[in-house]
Amino acid sequence: MALTVEDRMGITEMLVRYAHLVDDRDWNALRDLFTVDAVFDLTSYGLPSRVGIEAVMDFFMTAQHPSQHYSENIDFASEECPIEVRSKWLVAYPRGRLAGGDYVDQVRSEANRWRLASRTVIRRWASGSVDPITERVVL
Repeated sequence: MALTVEDRMGITEMLVRYAHLVDDRDWNALRDLFTVDAVFDLTSYGLPSRVGIEAVMDFFMTAQHPSQHYSENIDFASEECPIEVRSKWLVAYPRGRLAGGDYVDQVRSEANRWRLASRTVIRRWASGSVDPITERVVL
């Protein structure tokens, strides 16, 4: 399946919307971005994967989330079903802590909307605090 420009834009918009919804703590709208059988893989954090929309949403409603999420460098790794999309993430915590890594997503179209069927969160690094004067990371 070759993705159209409209498909690529729809998937990109869905990934960007995810970051906004998590930052806004809008769990009802976030629910609509996942398939009912979604998998949210957090094993890089030493946490179990969440399987099914209820388990995924339970995680979001109870976890301590960073205050800001950024998704960048979106790469359509596979246009064959399942469609795999990779992206880089950066999150900011209060008091200047940062963390970054990769998302490896499998997406599919349901009811004319792109949804996350699987998201693997790969944590690559985390900082200590950022000195507000020099803006250097203090580990």
